[in-house]
Amino acid sequence: MTDEPKTLTIVSLRSTNVKRLRAVRIEPRSTGLVVISGRNNQGKSSVIDSIAMAIGGKKLCPDEPIRRGEAFAETEVDLGEFKARRSFLPGGRSEVVVTAKDGSRFASPQDMLNGLIGQLSFDPLAFSRMDAKAQGETLRRVAGLDFGPLDGQRATIYEERTAVGRESVKLRGQLSAMPALAANVPEEPVDITALAKDVREAQARNGANQKERDQLGMLTVTLAAAAERISKLRQELDKSLVEHDAMLVEHRKTCVHVQGLTDVPTGPLLDQISQAEATNAKVRIRHERQRVMAEAAGLDAKHEALTKNIAAIDDEKLKRTAAAAMPVPGLGFTPEGGVTFEGIPLEQASASQQLRVAVGIGLASNPRLRVLLVRDGSLLDNDSMKLLAELAESAGAQVWVETVERREQTSVVIEDGEVQQ
Repeated sequence: MTDEPKTLTIVSLRSTNVKRLRAVRIEPRSTGLVVISGRNNQGKSSVIDSIAMAIGGKKLCPDEPIRRGEAFAETEVDLGEFKARRSFLPGGRSEVVVTAKDGSRFASPQDMLNGLIGQLSFDPLAFSRMDAKAQGETLRRVAGLDFGPLDGQRATIYEERTAVGRESVKLRGQLSAMPALAANVPEEPVDITALAKDVREAQARNGANQKERDQLGMLTVTLAAAAERISKLRQELDKSLVEHDAMLVEHRKTCVHVQGLTDVPTGPLLDQISQAEATNAKVRIRHERQRVMAEAAGLDAKHEALTKNIAAIDDEKLKRTAAAAMPVPGLGFTPEGGVTFEGIPLEQASASQQLRVAVGIGLASNPRLRVLLVRDGSLLDNDSMKLLAELAESAGAQVWVETVERREQTSVVIEDGEVQQ
């Protein structure tokens, strides 16, 4: 069983001609605050940058690392177990050397540093300035929580639920815009075709009746003509009398038949046809209302199911969060992916709580190198500085802080690129 690797803090910093510095050597206490004070443009920022440049690699080196007027610059950080030294030459060239206690050199020095310290230049105040989403991503990375698949699934369901809710609201609006119907509106539309057929049959029957009436009229005319012919044509009297008697018999039959004829009234049927379209329009509205109500109810059920799916994903994230090793007790996540502290969004927490969380996350992101760099220390009041000192001491960490004004915690004053006694 091997021992856990020792945690590291800066034993000494030596920096020559780096940015605004001339020659600086600082040997801080192993833990607590290292407060670098000084007026603007005197080199205090260059002290913090020297640490980042020595260990963090080219990505943390500025375009002009060498003090103007000089041809060479070098920064060296002694971490006890080894020293990291970066040299800068004209033309943008630089090299890093990592030397162990026994004097041996690492073959791939920057790879060794990257694997050792991870996110070197973590600044607690920089974490405080992140938006809620970026803070949540940082905390999840530090705590080893990968919510990517769950967040993707949740986002998909959330978008689907939003679309379903929007469609449901649209249907409900469409439903409310439909006219209200009386209770006596039939379920099915009136069959206008059948009514038209009834009209045609009635008209055919009435036409046949009229034809027989016309025949009666013709018989009447013929009878009159026959009577006139009787007076004129006595010579045809016998024949005409026979015809006359026959016509009288037929006339009587026809009179009896015609008197018994009954016309079918077409007015009510025509009224029904004129009213049927209005009734059918109401029936169509009823059917459409029923369809919309059923569709809206289905969307409401789907919306509820999607909401339950989102809640299940959020519950799973809460379970994983509860089981994770958080850098500060009480940390959690909002449904949107931000950070909570003791159940409230981090941005609503007090300044001291936010600072405590930021320092805890910063130290957790660099589990072996117990060094934090605070570039905006002037933003911290005395209470915050005292809290930062307490947090550093309790965590066995070393926090380098840059401030303009001198504080009671000031460790080093920089003037014109040098340490002032």
